[in-house]
Order: sequence, then structure tokens, then C-alpha cells
Amino acid sequence: TGFSRLRLFLIRIPVLAIVAIGAALPAFVLMLIGALILPHAGEPSVTASDVGRLLLSLVLNVGIYALIAYGIGVAIRSTGGAIALALGLNLIGISLFNLITLAVPSVEPWLLDSALTRVSDGGDTSIAIAIVALIVWPAVFLAIGLVRALRTEA
Repeated sequence: TGFSRLRLFLIRIPVLAIVAIGAALPAFVLMLIGALILPHAGEPSVTASDVGRLLLSLVLNVGIYALIAYGIGVAIRSTGGAIALALGLNLIGISLFNLITLAVPSVEPWLLDSALTRVSDGGDTSIAIAIVALIVWPAVFLAIGLVRALRTEA
């Protein structure tokens, strides 16, 4: 293509995030329509704040997991493997990481699901730590993928 692997790697990051979020938007719209139309049996109606938090949660969850999957995919050079590992991280790995908090409770704010919850829904932990954790988690996987991408260029 005439482009360096580094440039191709970096160009794909925002494109991937946009595509992943765009793919999740129909589900968001359907859920929003359902929340607005269906009866709530004594529950207060949906507010703009609720919609904003839901949208933020969608963007963060989908975007971060897409970046993690991309880093894994570049590192192992397998789309199927990347999907399996990212899904395993989401379904099993996060639960295993949460077990660490039983022994070392101070790590909880640094865990991916805790940080996602803190930023999108609020909580007791530091918002600064949560934001740093949300930057570090995908950055580690992207760095691993970048190292692999640059090694195959040489």
C-alpha cells in the first residue's frame, strides 16, 4: 500500500472505534424507543440525564472493548482469535480480576469494569483513577499489537 505499518495501525484505531459504535447505535435507539414507549409501572419516566448516561456507557464500553480486541487481533494476527480472547476477557477475565479485589481491595478502581461503571454511572471511587484506567487498559493491548505490527515490518 505504500504506507508504513505504524501509519496503518494508527489510522485503523479511530475508524474501528467509529464503526464499532455505529454498529451498536441501532441497539441503543431500539432500547431508547422501548424505554420511552413501554409503560414503567410506577417508575419515573426516562430523563435526558438517563439517556446521556446510557449513551456514554455505550460509547465507552463498545469503544474500549473494540480497541482491546484490535490490539489483540494485531498481536495474534487472527480475527477469530481476537474475538475469542476479547470475549473471554469480557466474560471470564474481568470476573477473575474481580477476585483479586477480595485479597487487595485497593486495586478495584483500576479494574476495567469498575472504571467503566464509575465514569458512566458514578460511584465512590476517584474519577481521575477511573479515567486513567480507561486509558491504560486499551493502551496496553494496543501497545502489544503495535509491537507485533512493527516487528513484522522489519
